[in-house]
Amino acid sequence: MEVASVLNHLLLPHVVHRPSLVVTKGRYVWRLNVDVLVLQCDGNLLDNCSLAIRGTVEDLRLPRVMPVALEEEDRLRQRQQSQGGGGSGGCWKE
Repeated sequence: MEVASVLNHLLLPHVVHRPSLVVTKGRYVWRLNVDVLVLQCDGNLLDNCSLAIRGTVEDLRLPRVMPVALEEEDRLRQRQQSQGGGGSGGCWKE
């Protein structure tokens, strides 16, 4: 097994809180990519890489965002409702 797949399988389920990566349920989530550069291998590679990844992910702070497409959809929906056009001709999912 490759080092990356071992770390992904053993470490990420315990370090990453998946619900905290959701921006908009069912539409947008944060995608995390972790690159580890090994300069010298004088010890246990898996332990050192897992400690570095764990420390990085635990210290990670994701910004709160509102997708622009959703803001525009909300504006259009409000405009339709204010004009009395909330009928069956819309393409909005409720």
